[in-house]
Amino acid sequence: MSILRLVRRWLDMMALVSVIMMAASCTGSGQGNGLRGTVSEEDSDAYYMALMQKHYQWYAEMNVDSMVVSSERIKQYLTHHQKAENAAHRRLKAEWLKARGVFFTAIKGMPDSGVVYTERALQAMQGLEGVDELRIIAMANRADFYRQMGQLDRSADGYLS
Repeated sequence: MSILRLVRRWLDMMALVSVIMMAASCTGSGQGNGLRGTVSEEDSDAYYMALMQKHYQWYAEMNVDSMVVSSERIKQYLTHHQKAENAAHRRLKAEWLKARGVFFTAIKGMPDSGVVYTERALQAMQGLEGVDELRIIAMANRADFYRQMGQLDRSADGYLS
């Protein structure tokens, strides 16, 4: 078996691990957005972080319509509150950017856009504490997006860094 084939198999396995880790982070189920009663204020970082968790669940279920709506709502919130600099807001932004990268790659078939969003997510994570797991997933996603674009050297570097 050639080294290139081994690298490709390893990259496929790492991509699968990334998806499994993301799906495992999803919690809860229910009707509608499932957030009523979970957070007291709907215009807060905590509310939209809970919506982000539902977004992950909808991705795992391939409920694309709900994913699009939740992503748009989070984007509007982030745009309206773009001057907020607290850690919760920055984490929400990083999570949204990472999820946006996955959406563009997995659903729209545009891994080049996935790389751009993932790079932005990694930049947003700089200086944040408690985001190691999120950073690892984003880095694995980025490496997989490079693999999908045929840039195996960058992909391998991404998995090894």
